[in-house]
Amino acid sequence: RLTERELLEERLHHLRNLMDVLSRRGDLLSPEKLPPGTLQGLVPPDAGVISLLMVDQNLNPLGSEGVAPQGDMGELRLVRSGKETSVKTRYISRWFPFEASEENVAVITVPVFDRQDLTGLLQARFSLADIRQRIAAAQRLVVIYVLLYGSVLVLFGIYLLGRTVVSPIRRLMTASVRVATGDLDQPLDLKGGPREIIDLADSFNTMQESLKTS
Repeated sequence: RLTERELLEERLHHLRNLMDVLSRRGDLLSPEKLPPGTLQGLVPPDAGVISLLMVDQNLNPLGSEGVAPQGDMGELRLVRSGKETSVKTRYISRWFPFEASEENVAVITVPVFDRQDLTGLLQARFSLADIRQRIAAAQRLVVIYVLLYGSVLVLFGIYLLGRTVVSPIRRLMTASVRVATGDLDQPLDLKGGPREIIDLADSFNTMQESLKTS
């Protein structure tokens, strides 16, 4: 969870800086006529941009590119009134790596100024799916390691239990059957195992000696 939060904060910080740099480009200072493809060419291909929208100071669309570039009008009005960059995220964290993940996006809106005058707003929707994929891959790796180490521990526990508890108790049961048939000349020798098993074997030998003396 800490890693996921840090990755998300780092990604949002990078995207915000990217949008702030784009808002200062000279070809956006007078955005009345934006040639097709201008907005898409501003953003690096690896930024994960879904859509771009450019509006003027009256929120009239000047250019849009990408998938569903209708824009968030609430954020546009907020940035127009405050004249500060807005970062809005929709990120749903998952506890299990095999759950279906919904679309995780970041909507960043920046004002475009010509000197001190607001000339327009630039809004971009970025995909955050790569962060979710990286976290899911790490979660799957952790699950695999837990299963592997758990299997090793279970197998070792079964072996240890059989060697130190199950096997001595079976030998004790066999000796009890032998004593019941009248064989009192073979003491039970249990040197390994837990102290309780050794004490039980000593008590059994003492009982066998008492029966033999009787």
